[in-house]
Amino acid sequence: MNSHNPVDAQIGQRLQLRRLELAYSQDQLAAAVGTTVANIQNWEAGELHIEARELQQLADAMKVPLDFFFKSGGANTSGS
Repeated sequence: MNSHNPVDAQIGQRLQLRRLELAYSQDQLAAAVGTTVANIQNWEAGELHIEARELQQLADAMKVPLDFFFKSGGANTSGS
């Protein structure tokens, strides 16, 4: 089911931004959080709603606080 919700779109953009900053492939990120590449693609496109549990797993895997997905601008969270 396509949500096309503006919040899902923003989260997807932030997800893709951070993934690219970390130079992770969609395959690598999917493996890190135990999901499929199709889910990563759909989340990044804002076409699939991310459940809270999944969003926390993504935040943990990409070493960002949960609120990262709701902000604007670059991650710039060096500390790993």
